[in-house]
Amino acid sequence: MHFCAKKKLIIILYIFFILFLIEFFSYLAIKTLSDKAIFYNQSQVNQSYDNYIKVRDSLLGWKNNNSDNYGARIDKSNFSKYKTCIDMYGDSFTYGLEVEDIDAWPSKLSEKLRCRVRNYGVVGYGTDQAYLKYQYQHREHSNIVVLNHLSEDILRNINQFQNLLYPNSQFGLKPRFIIINNKLTLIKTINLTKLEFKEFLSSPKKFLKYEYFIPSGDSGVQIASFPYSASLVKALKHYHVRAFLNNKSRTEEFYEQNHKSQSLQITEKIMKEFERSAREKGLIPIVTIIPTCRDFEHKNIHGDFPYKNLSKELNKHSSFFIDFGLEIIQYKSNYKDLYVNCSSHMNKIGNQVLSEIFKIKIKEKQLF
Repeated sequence: MHFCAKKKLIIILYIFFILFLIEFFSYLAIKTLSDKAIFYNQSQVNQSYDNYIKVRDSLLGWKNNNSDNYGARIDKSNFSKYKTCIDMYGDSFTYGLEVEDIDAWPSKLSEKLRCRVRNYGVVGYGTDQAYLKYQYQHREHSNIVVLNHLSEDILRNINQFQNLLYPNSQFGLKPRFIIINNKLTLIKTINLTKLEFKEFLSSPKKFLKYEYFIPSGDSGVQIASFPYSASLVKALKHYHVRAFLNNKSRTEEFYEQNHKSQSLQITEKIMKEFERSAREKGLIPIVTIIPTCRDFEHKNIHGDFPYKNLSKELNKHSSFFIDFGLEIIQYKSNYKDLYVNCSSHMNKIGNQVLSEIFKIKIKEKQLF
């Protein structure tokens, strides 16, 4: 009996040790995955409320610091003081993050067209914020206005709290659109008091009624809790994990017509509203799609860009649409040479290629 009891105790201790190891390594995995936006970790946000208010834009969410008298990115081209001819709206791929002011592609385009191209790109913006920046523009518009859509922006267009997409220390609230009765309806950026600020971080669901990436929702974003192994299993539903297991781009499912978020329909309507508004003002609207390096990898494997459904729709209905992905292929550029790395922005060469393609396309339309 004594021997049997000892054997049972050893087995129980062994089981507990195995369970401890499973929980320990699950915890380590979750810490890593929190940086990939699979788990939401409120402790990653350490910005103070006072600092947040200083950099907040009540209409658009946030703004660039590196701006000139127009509110555009500082332009160091030889034509920065010339008459404006084009206004560019978009995100960091329009802004030209990771290259100097002179090497951003709107600045390169200024040199090629011999007029001022204003760069209104803002790092982290969705297509929705870029469109709203155009709408709220208090300066007189240039004759040509451009809305650049990075393929990844489709995620941002159904997002209210940027930290659920891109974990970082800064606090990022933004507006978004929803569709009601087949029309775009703006959901404004929520305004938090100092008392609500900390409560929001611990319980964003209470404040964000229209956030697709809310933890424990359809996107698969999770909040880790004990047992960590169970939290890790739940993470298998995350859209990043689904894409990884299928060797696809994480954005592809959001370009499907029947996606629950209505991300494709919302993005299409934003672009159509941009074109309608520009034409009403007597301007020439141009809509583009800019691919990420991962989009080219996806095309090499699956034969199409992940955003193909949006591209098809724009080709049908837009008066002037540029798919930079297809143009880069025809331009015979090796896409790997155009990016800082495959998880980052375009380098100087990539910005140069975008400016050259854009110049060719507007020359073909006889706009210059």
